[in-house]
Amino acid sequence: MSDSCGIGQFLKTAGAALAFLAVTAFVFVLHFCSFSGGEKTYYLYSASSQAEMRKELSFGDLFFVRGESAVYRTEGEDAEKFAEELAEKYRAELLFEEEAGGTLSGYYYSPLLKGGTTIGGKFVNLHIAIRADGVAVGTPVIFGGW
Repeated sequence: MSDSCGIGQFLKTAGAALAFLAVTAFVFVLHFCSFSGGEKTYYLYSASSQAEMRKELSFGDLFFVRGESAVYRTEGEDAEKFAEELAEKYRAELLFEEEAGGTLSGYYYSPLLKGGTTIGGKFVNLHIAIRADGVAVGTPVIFGGW
């Protein structure tokens, strides 16, 4: 009879440990998903253009995520309004803008996002880019083309 009690206790402990790991993994995944929706790209190992970029993550990748971006397909004034709403959602302060090749890029600081990079002496952790066919958002900045 003592064997069955030991097994029961082991199963309860193992079940609790598995539940803890599942909740921890879920919270960990949420932490690295800064943007909902859109076409995602994750930056692994580096928050720079040297990062390895992936569209999907494995559990092991979660430990190496250093940034992400998402592209949303919108048009015209909808794109500008969507970009404004993103900045408001993240309580982001616009630091500077630049326009190149038909893309208007805004560089922001958001107290809701971790990490960042220094550009032109300013600490940036949110990049929102608008062009005719959509909006891209990235943290700390958008890397790669879209």
